[in-house]
Amino acid sequence: MDLRKLTSAAERVVYDAGRHVLQERTGTVLVSDEHEAAAELSAVSEVNDKLVRYLRAECVKLDPLNGFWEEVGYERRPGEYYWCAGGLDGAINYGRQMSEWTVTLSIFTVDDSFNPRPVSGVVHVPVFGLSFMGAEGEGGVRINRTDSGIRRYPMKPSIQKSVDSAVICFGMSYFSEESKQALEVVSRLAGHPADVKRVGPASLDICRVACGTYDAYFEPRLHSWDVPAMSAAIPIARAAGAHISTWEGRELNWHESNDVVATNGVIDGDLMPYLRGRE
Repeated sequence: MDLRKLTSAAERVVYDAGRHVLQERTGTVLVSDEHEAAAELSAVSEVNDKLVRYLRAECVKLDPLNGFWEEVGYERRPGEYYWCAGGLDGAINYGRQMSEWTVTLSIFTVDDSFNPRPVSGVVHVPVFGLSFMGAEGEGGVRINRTDSGIRRYPMKPSIQKSVDSAVICFGMSYFSEESKQALEVVSRLAGHPADVKRVGPASLDICRVACGTYDAYFEPRLHSWDVPAMSAAIPIARAAGAHISTWEGRELNWHESNDVVATNGVIDGDLMPYLRGRE
């Protein structure tokens, strides 16, 4: 298997899928009561289900590999490769007509100790005509599609060493304790970075660290349902030279929730104490 070529082919699949999903969006959604909120959620869920079915069908055409990560479960074996069709990342943004939502696709493998790791990823932002892709052993690539053509750029993180004057982004969930944890870090950072942004989704935030737009990204308690989006963004970031770990500096465990931080690789020493509450 040529992972580089397969990743490039997967990017074209994700791009086509993104065009279809973009066409599904209608006018601005005005949610004024619980009934309309439920209708909005149902509509986005239906789009996502169609998207995942499309991605899976196209992946099988490219190369069935050893199946799909989310379906194989305990049958995963060392040395095998599995697609992970993520669908929409940033469903709220999508439903509310915001631009920052992505379509993601990744490939996992399993080592001899049965530890999984993502080795290839594609993150596409349909509204911007922008894609990020990367594979283990290859560099990260940003692809811009405009009316004048397609341009590819190698990705490289920033060289910002200090939290002071940095641009940092963060994520937070709808669970109150987890949101509180994120905001406590933001409070500790207050007065230091040039800007602290909350835009999302996680897959796009991490890719923006990888290409130098942000100096770092952090989010507490990313869960099992975040795996598809994270597994797409992380191989891209690592291929570009960014650093990914838990807040304690450990490798991510793909079988449990993680407090995730993505950095340019040189700001870590200054940033980590703020995450751990010891600034």
